[in-house]
Amino acid sequence: RSIGLTRTSLPPNHRSSKYVRVLQVGTLKYLEKYLYS
Repeated sequence: RSIGLTRTSLPPNHRSSKYVRVLQVGTLKYLEKYLYS
C-alpha cells in the first residue's frame, strides 16, 4: 500500500490517520466549492 508511506512519519494510530484523511477530503471539497462557487 502506497498510503503506508505517508504514515511512516506519523505514529501508527488508525484513529488519527483516519481523522487526517477526513480532514484532507473535507479540505479538498471545501476548496472545490470555494473555487467553483
